[in-house]
Amino acid sequence: MTPIPLRQEQVDAACRLHQTLQQWQRSDAALIRLRDALPGFDAETCLLKAVAVNTLYGTQVLAIVRMGEHVCQTLKRTDLSVGPELVETIADLPKKEGDQSRRFVSFAAKFCHFFVDEKRFPIYDEAVRDTLVLHLGENRTDDEKHPYRTFCENLKRLRDVSRISADGRELD
Repeated sequence: MTPIPLRQEQVDAACRLHQTLQQWQRSDAALIRLRDALPGFDAETCLLKAVAVNTLYGTQVLAIVRMGEHVCQTLKRTDLSVGPELVETIADLPKKEGDQSRRFVSFAAKFCHFFVDEKRFPIYDEAVRDTLVLHLGENRTDDEKHPYRTFCENLKRLRDVSRISADGRELD
C-alpha cells in the first residue's frame, strides 16, 4: 500500500471539525473536571476514573471494578514518569481463573491520557491505528507484544515524515 502523505492543513481542518462536535467536547471536559477534582489514585478514585473512561469512550471493560483496582495497584508501584510501558501494564488486566485473556490498550491509553499526562500518552484506538496505516503504509512497525509502544513510535514517525507540528491530541 502506498502511503498517503499527511498535510498540516488536514490536521488543522480536523481540529476545527473536532471543535464543533459537542459530544466529544463535553466528554473530554467531564474527564478533565474529574481529573482536576480528584487528582489522586486511591482505590475509589481509580474506580471512578475507570468507569468514566469506559463509559464515555466505550472501551468495553466489563470487569470494571477489577480494572479500577488493577489501575490503583499499578499506579501505586509505578514511577509515573515512565513512558508507554505504563499503558501496556495497565492494559494487561490480570485474568481470573477460567477467564479469557484480554488486553485493554485503548482503555489504558485513554486513562493515562486524561489522568496521568495527556502530552505523553496519546489516545490509542482503532481509528488512529487505521490512520497510521493509511499515512505510513509499509513504513510503520507492528509489534503485537507491545502495541502501545509501537503505536507511539509510529505516531512520531508520522510527525517526522509529514513534517507537521501537532501533538497527540491534535492528531487524534
